[in-house]
Amino acid sequence: MKKFILGMVISSFPILLLATNLELLTQKANDGDALSAYQIGMIYEEQNDKEHSSEWYKKAASLALGANRHSALENSILADQIKTAEHTQEIYSDALASYKDKETENSARQMLTESFDILPYQKNYLLPLTYDGTTHENRKHQETKFQLSFQKKLLDNFFGLDETISAAYTQTSWWQTATKYPSFRETNYQPEIFMIIPNSDQDAMA
Repeated sequence: MKKFILGMVISSFPILLLATNLELLTQKANDGDALSAYQIGMIYEEQNDKEHSSEWYKKAASLALGANRHSALENSILADQIKTAEHTQEIYSDALASYKDKETENSARQMLTESFDILPYQKNYLLPLTYDGTTHENRKHQETKFQLSFQKKLLDNFFGLDETISAAYTQTSWWQTATKYPSFRETNYQPEIFMIIPNSDQDAMA
């Protein structure tokens, strides 16, 4: 009788271990662990429970895809932030180079990158002397032309599409500097608001 009871206890160990292991795996899977969900699917498959195994395999695939998308999005955002910071610092590198104190230079770099976050948009230039081939009354052929263009990021992920909303402003002017009383003969203004939406699905599957 004692041997029979001992045999029953020993034979029940694998079942108890399996139940404990399944409980731990289920807890991890519910916390978002794709590998645990896959292991649960394998356990049910070994028990010929196709319905539950299929359910857990699908959940494992969903968790894995979600993790890849999240990772790809994080990498994309981080890369964009690094690129923006480097670009901003490069633009103001000449001005920052005048600081002899390294600590002051680093503080200025941080201020420009994190506070202003204003970047060039289209080309910025100054042409001191240009020539307009069209003849007009009270207008010189020689003039100065310049363009100012910059952009500023306004919002990130406002609509839940991982998008970036930015504003930009471009101004192009023609200045009659060759006349006795210089004046602007023409100025074009081009304000813009635009949105960039990344194709995260392709990035995640690449």
